[in-house]
Amino acid sequence: MENMSFESEFFFIVFFILCVSCSSENKGDTQLEAHSVNKKNINDPCFNSDCTPEKFNSPYYKIPYEKLKDLEFLNYENFATVLLSKDVLSSEILKGYSFKDKDNSNYIDLENEAMLTINPNLSTGKVKSIDYEFLMCSSIQLIDKDRIKKIINIFKNTKVNEGFFKFDINNIKEGFLTNTIYNGDKIVYEISCDIKSQNGQFHIYRK
Repeated sequence: MENMSFESEFFFIVFFILCVSCSSENKGDTQLEAHSVNKKNINDPCFNSDCTPEKFNSPYYKIPYEKLKDLEFLNYENFATVLLSKDVLSSEILKGYSFKDKDNSNYIDLENEAMLTINPNLSTGKVKSIDYEFLMCSSIQLIDKDRIKKIINIFKNTKVNEGFFKFDINNIKEGFLTNTIYNGDKIVYEISCDIKSQNGQFHIYRK
């Protein structure tokens, strides 16, 4: 009886040690996994929020996304190189973003609360449209003007003057003002201003 009692007690001790060991290991794995997820998303401004641009009352949002044509010569996977070569973004900013995932838009968070969004066509691997959000659209800041001009400079034979950045209050429609220009390749350059919120948006797309 004493042997049976000793064996039972020994078995219980071994079982208890194993349980504690497994629990600690699982806890460590969970913490490591959580740390990995946090590290992965530390540069993702959209991890805990919706970065989809607010829909303005502008021509861009009246076209179904699937109806937009590709910006044909722009490959999504190589677009970071284009942004760097045209001095739109620095290598320091771009190193936090990947263009390998063709299934999702790339939301690039910038200083002065601006955001550049690159939208891919998952079936072709081309860039489908480019969005740029900024503040103070009634008096656009120099940094935003400069960045928009550099984005437009990606496309050949397209120049914009200062008039593109000035809105005519007489053309207001449902609280929004929009200026639009076109180039020879039927590419549309559209800039809009929400008079109430003072939020601005710039889009490049092809109908």
